[in-house]
Amino acid sequence: MPADLIAEMLRQLPPSASTLQLLDLGGHCAGPFSEKRQDLNIHRLATLPAGGSRYDAIVALDQALAPDFLESALRNLRPGGRLIIGWRRGEIDAGQQLELEAAGFERILLETQGDSLLLRGERPREAKDCAVRGSGIGVRAAYGVPVRRPGRYLHLLLRQTPERPPWDRAPGDDLRWQALTLDLQGERRLLAFSSLPQAVAFMQPAVLQGRLPDVNKVGKFPREAAGDWPFALLLDPAPAVLERGDTGLVEVDPASAALPDE
Repeated sequence: MPADLIAEMLRQLPPSASTLQLLDLGGHCAGPFSEKRQDLNIHRLATLPAGGSRYDAIVALDQALAPDFLESALRNLRPGGRLIIGWRRGEIDAGQQLELEAAGFERILLETQGDSLLLRGERPREAKDCAVRGSGIGVRAAYGVPVRRPGRYLHLLLRQTPERPPWDRAPGDDLRWQALTLDLQGERRLLAFSSLPQAVAFMQPAVLQGRLPDVNKVGKFPREAAGDWPFALLLDPAPAVLERGDTGLVEVDPASAALPDE
């Protein structure tokens, strides 16, 4: 296993007050893990057991995200437990996020380590509103600096009408904001970004390629505003995600923005 992938998988293990109960699916991780951590009780198994809610973490190498596997992994984790998968070769894809979400995982992280890819999902500690389930996702793009997990704000790509700056609008102008959405696997998602540079990095090549002819603004919103949006989020996607579905627009309230006049 690549050393950087091992180190990152170890870093993603959840906190534990005592010995951490770790299921090593396939037995590929036990050796390098036990060399680095003395507080792990490692269970090497070829398949996931039929029982439930026993393990603090499940680790696997080059494991496909099959629905039955993800369902079983979720069942075997304690609340707050984590599924951590290392792919020795892989790239971030929006479908990975959707598959982990569909299985019920939250706090999803997709992260590249050189040519390797790490995927992490956490079993929820309690039920959450599905309208904001996407706001707990972190993505680190293969081409740049790691993206921070969402902080206080989210940024949406918008079509603003009328397309005029604040100082050029008449008092009676009806300002309208429509946010960019994408249909993925039959589900409509709001494209959201954890920072303005991340939003601009996505938007610039897409606009130049003619994929986003209607987008003319980036809006900044408090993270809490996501609770009023009609669709779950697709957070910090790579530009290539536009090839996977059809784009659309949905109304958002300009008054809910953090800086509505910027």
